Formats: sequence, C-alpha cells, structure tokens
Amino acid sequence: MARSSCSNELLGESAENLVLMREIDRLYIKRPFFGTRKVREHFGINRKRAQRLMRRLGCRRGCTINANARMAVSHCRGPDEPAADATD
Repeated sequence: MARSSCSNELLGESAENLVLMREIDRLYIKRPFFGTRKVREHFGINRKRAQRLMRRLGCRRGCTINANARMAVSHCRGPDEPAADATD
C-alpha cells in the first residue's frame, strides 16, 4: 500500500509552541517592526521556528523603506488608497 493513500491525522501545535505563539503575538503587537531575527534573539529559538510560528500567526511586516532608496513613499499605499502624486 502506498504511503500517500493512507490518511494521517494532522497533528496540531504542541503546548510549548502555543505558549510561544501567544508570546510572539504579544511582542508583535508591541513591536510590529520586529522580524524573525529579532524574535529569535528575544526568545532564544531557531530562526526557522520563528518564521513558521509567525507565518501561522499571520504576522506580516509593514512596508519597509530603505533610507538610502530614492523611491516615493507612494509605493507603500494599499490597493484602495489613491496614489500620493495623483492630483484631482
């Protein structure tokens, strides 16, 4: 019998990961600019684990602008917002 034909029940997150996700969520509310590297340093966990847990939480970093970039801020607007350089 092929392994792919057997249905395995999906395992949920461990209790340790659930506690960690709750703490990451609290940290993300205070400091939404923290990425996985800062989260890793803060909690002392592996970066890939931080990436996976933050992805499950739906943590998305906002628009980041490089200080040296010569771009207009209008590239950070959402889909429903008018362009900053549009004149009416």
